[in-house]
Amino acid sequence: IAPLYTGQTIYIAGGLSGEAILHTLKEGKINLIIGVPRLYDTLAKGVMEKINARFLTKSIFKLAKLLQNRGFSKFIFKEVHQKFGGHLEYLVSGGAALPLETEKTFKTLGFYMLNGYGMTETSPMISFTHPGKWKLGYAGLPLKGIEVKSIEGEICVKGPNVMQGYYNRPEETAQIIQNGWLHTGDLGVIDKKGILLTGRLKDIIVTSNGKNITPDELETGIIKTSPYVKEVGVFMHEGILQALIFPDMEQVRTKSVHELPELMKQTILEFNAQTSPYKRIKRYHIISEELPKTRLGKIQRFRLKDYIDVKKKNSQHDTTKNYSEEYILLKEFVDKETGYYANENDHFEIDLSMDSLTRVSLMAFIENTFGLALNEENLNELNTLALLSQHIEQSNSSLTHNKSTSWKEILSTKLPSFKVPKSGLIHQGINNLSKIVFNSVYRFRGRGETNIPNEACIIVANHQSSLDGLFIMSKMRHRVYKNTYFFAKEKHWKSKLMKFMARKNNVILMDINKDLKEALQKLSHILKEGKNVVIFPEGTRSKHGLQEFKETFAILSKTLDIPVVPVVIHGSN
Repeated sequence: IAPLYTGQTIYIAGGLSGEAILHTLKEGKINLIIGVPRLYDTLAKGVMEKINARFLTKSIFKLAKLLQNRGFSKFIFKEVHQKFGGHLEYLVSGGAALPLETEKTFKTLGFYMLNGYGMTETSPMISFTHPGKWKLGYAGLPLKGIEVKSIEGEICVKGPNVMQGYYNRPEETAQIIQNGWLHTGDLGVIDKKGILLTGRLKDIIVTSNGKNITPDELETGIIKTSPYVKEVGVFMHEGILQALIFPDMEQVRTKSVHELPELMKQTILEFNAQTSPYKRIKRYHIISEELPKTRLGKIQRFRLKDYIDVKKKNSQHDTTKNYSEEYILLKEFVDKETGYYANENDHFEIDLSMDSLTRVSLMAFIENTFGLALNEENLNELNTLALLSQHIEQSNSSLTHNKSTSWKEILSTKLPSFKVPKSGLIHQGINNLSKIVFNSVYRFRGRGETNIPNEACIIVANHQSSLDGLFIMSKMRHRVYKNTYFFAKEKHWKSKLMKFMARKNNVILMDINKDLKEALQKLSHILKEGKNVVIFPEGTRSKHGLQEFKETFAILSKTLDIPVVPVVIHGSN
C-alpha cells in the first residue's frame, strides 16, 4: 500500500528464481525491493558463489569487507549492481529475522538494507530502519508514537497500532496483552541504536541443567563451519540436543557422494570443538529434503522431530503395494549398482550413496530400457525411485527389455562438436618456463619419465597442489607432453583469458555436475586418438595422505584396454 500511496510503480516478479528476479529488476529499473529474508539469502548465495569461484574477486571482497566504504564497494562491484538492474538503492527486509551474514554480504557489496520488525497484532509494524541509520543486526528504531521496552528479555509494545485483542478469545488476549503491554514473544535488546532481536521465546531450548539455548545461533554456527551444509535445524529430543542436516549436494559432488557421511561428521565435530559443552550436538540426521518452513521462510520447529519417525517409516519397504513395471526394473538396477536395498523414497545420493559414475550408468540404462534421455540436472530433481519411475510412466516411453547397458556402449558415442586442441608455441613456452622456475626455485627433481609408453596411456597421480599438472608436464619430453591432455573443472577457468590458456595448453574443461557422461566420452575420444590423459583420481587436492580414488580411470582403462602409468608427487603442498 505504501508505494501506491506515494505514487510509486510496483513490479511483481514472476517467481522466486534468481533469473525471474533479475529480469524484473532490469525491466522495471527497480529502486527498492521489498522481500523476506529467504529472498535475500538466495540472492546473496548466488553472488557469493561467483565471487568465491575466483581468487581475485574473493580477495577484493575481503578488502571491501575490511574497508566498509559504500562508495568503494559500489565502484568495485559495479558489475554486480548492473546485474541487479543498475538502479537499486534500498533492500527492505521483513517477515522474519534477516541472517546477519546475509546483511553483511549486501553491505560489503555496497547495497543499503532497511530492516523492518513487527507482527500482525501490531498492524503490523513496530520498528523500521531509517535511511542513514542502518546498524548491522538491528531491526531499526520504533515508529513514531510506539513505546517499546524489555520485560525479562522479552520485547513488549504499547501504542495505537496494537490490537485490542483476539476476536472472541479473551483468554488468549489476556496472555499476550498484560497491563497494556503486548508481549511479542521475541527476545532482544533495546538501546539507542534500535531493537536488536536475539531469538524467539518459544524457540528457546532449555537443557536438563537449566541452560538456555537459542537454536538460531547454533544453526548459523554449523552452516558457517561447512560449505557442505545447506540447511540445519536444531532441536531437543529424547533429552539430547539433535540436528537435522540438509546437505548442499552441489558442493558435496565436488568432493564425492561417498564422502557425505564423513563430511557431515567432520562438520559436527568441528562445530562441537569450538562451542560450549551444553551447546554441542549429540546426534544428527542427514535428510534428503528441505526443512519444513512457513511461507515467510521460518523453520517450523515443532515438526523437526517428526522427520526422524518419517525417515524410519520410509526405510521400510511396502510389500503390499503394487509397483509398476518401470519401478521394478529401476529398483533391480539400482539395488545391483549401489549394493543397497532401495526403498521408493530413498534419495539416490544421500541414502544410497550413488556416485556420479553410477548416475551415468543409470541414465544410460534408462535411455536403453525406456528410450528416454535424461541429463544430470534431470536426475538431480528425480532423485528417488518413486519420482523417477513416475516421470518415466508419464513420458509414455516404451519398454525395450532386450537392450543392455555397458560402459563400452557409453564410451563409444561420438561427439561431433568436440575438437581436440592442438599443442602450439604457447604450450611449449609455458612448459619451458615451468622447467626453469621449478628447477631454480623449487629444486624440483623427478625420475621415471622413460616409463611412459609410446602408445596412449592414462597417467594417474596423487594431487597436492594447483601446480601438480605443471610438475608432471615439465618432466616430459616434447613428443610426449604435446600429446598429453589434462581435464579441469570449468568453474576454475571462467574468464576469457583462462579459457584461452586452457585451449592452448591441452586442458579440456568440463562440468562433471552437469554432464559427466559427456566428459567421459571426451576422455575416451582423446585416448582413442592415441593421446595421453592425466587424471587425478582423488578428485580434489589432499595435503595429508591419499583420499579414496574415483573409478573413472579404471573404467576407461578396462573398457578401452589402455595402460595406466602411476605417478607419485611428494612435497608440492
